[in-house]
Amino acid sequence: MSAEEINKLMDDVNKRFAGVDVDSPTPPGPDVKGILASDDCEEKCNVAFCYKKGAMTNAATKKKVGNDCYCMPSGDDYCKEYYPKYKDGVVNKLGGKRLDTGIRFTVDSIKYVTNDDWHFHCCCTDAGFNYKIEQQNIFDQLIDKTMVRSKATVIVCDMSTKGGGTAGQASITGSGSCAGGPGVMIDRNAMNGANGAGADTLVHEFGHFLGLGHTFAETCKGESFGCKTEDRCNPSLNKGDGVHDTPIHIKQGYCNVDATGEPANSCPNQPGKDPIDNFMSYSGCHNLRFTGGQVKKMRGTIDDYFPAFLTKTDHGRVAKDLVCDPSFPNKVVPTGYKLPKQSGGGGGGGGDGVGKCSNLEAGKCANEDTACVCTAAIGCCKGFGCATFKESGAKGSGRCLPCNWDVLMPGTLLFTKDSCKTK
Repeated sequence: MSAEEINKLMDDVNKRFAGVDVDSPTPPGPDVKGILASDDCEEKCNVAFCYKKGAMTNAATKKKVGNDCYCMPSGDDYCKEYYPKYKDGVVNKLGGKRLDTGIRFTVDSIKYVTNDDWHFHCCCTDAGFNYKIEQQNIFDQLIDKTMVRSKATVIVCDMSTKGGGTAGQASITGSGSCAGGPGVMIDRNAMNGANGAGADTLVHEFGHFLGLGHTFAETCKGESFGCKTEDRCNPSLNKGDGVHDTPIHIKQGYCNVDATGEPANSCPNQPGKDPIDNFMSYSGCHNLRFTGGQVKKMRGTIDDYFPAFLTKTDHGRVAKDLVCDPSFPNKVVPTGYKLPKQSGGGGGGGGDGVGKCSNLEAGKCANEDTACVCTAAIGCCKGFGCATFKESGAKGSGRCLPCNWDVLMPGTLLFTKDSCKTK
């Protein structure tokens, strides 16, 4: 990314944090011709089958896109399941006022790192099993631990081409999850988009960096993989994101609005419709915003952990210690950090899948479906060990994988010495 691109992107980010209406009156439609000539299969399937109910492309184009991008035979199922953008020109209605958060970002410095291995393997603790995970190492090496209280680090790389499959990641500051230091990682391709749309992803990740969870948080106490379906709308079991004015709701994953722009109401027995106009939801909707409760949470995170960000120099605040993963060089924990409590189980807690096996709830354990990393088997479930794939050169951290995989895939895995003990 050029300095010009970066500064334009940050200007778009700041407009959103200022509550500026960047989408009205109607967002522009997609560049159908340009998208069809691109390599983006999600967008190609979308404009071929979903946008204006497929009226913008002919049968031959639909057939080619469907065959090339696996959204055949008719595209109907694809549109029902994914339908991420361009919902026939309908603009969702705002669920509340756009608020000025009082938070702005400026570009302090730009550093270019030449490392193709890092660039193409920067995704994610729960990326595909054949993916060489370098994320923990990248965060650890590139984030200056002495400067994290006065500057925010954003790492731009390719998080999707080789199978990583995400647009961005960030730990939730204050949650106890911290992948080598507090920072944001963004996919280079996700920074593109008409009318500054690429900024939405970075705003979402900055929300995590400033302490916000997803609005659709579906974690119930005692459940390893989220709430049971019947418990997701139960406020006594599902506390959501912990922000009072973001209603409990079920993750949509697309712009689920009716013909008038009204959002879905996935928990009809609870107050408020789904906040899919919110920056911290997963939707393809326009007119995104933060709520008052979210603004208060972000500003509180700055007060607690980043008081040096405040523009007034006489605030007198002292930054709280950050609970961070101890995977720093030589295991030396810098001043201002403290190790997470070891519970005998492992992981969880970060934004968009970032998690550490060292701070799951007591009594929990990690398996191959748990989005966390490990350096030893202490947090792995019975019958699981901490392993890396040999093809990765045993770099970085591992994952809790079934012990029998060593038999099923001989010579593929490297388990830590404490893994898979018969006792």
